[in-house]
Amino acid sequence: MRPGTTIEDVVEFLISRKEPIELGDCRIWDFNNHDPDEEALNEFARMHSGEFVIPFGMSYTWAIMLEILPERFRRLPALHYRKGVYYFVKLEAGEEELSRAREEVERAFTL
Repeated sequence: MRPGTTIEDVVEFLISRKEPIELGDCRIWDFNNHDPDEEALNEFARMHSGEFVIPFGMSYTWAIMLEILPERFRRLPALHYRKGVYYFVKLEAGEEELSRAREEVERAFTL
């Protein structure tokens, strides 16, 4: 995304990524703005199965994308890439825990 990116730009980008990468037993939704490391992604897929998402590289833009994408993408483990290796991070929290966390943070930020 570039400075002055519009919501239409974001929607266009998301739709351009509507086809997942299928590797073995992995379905990977790549929403990153960089090409994936194919060798590292294949290595990851050899060791894992399931559905994953590669988030957009800029946190703020990714937050907006998550607001637009279907709800199920919010719960997928996120793949991160570092030094030639993909690894995943999954937040293990139920709706009740998330609701409590939102309330706690909301109180902390209330002036």
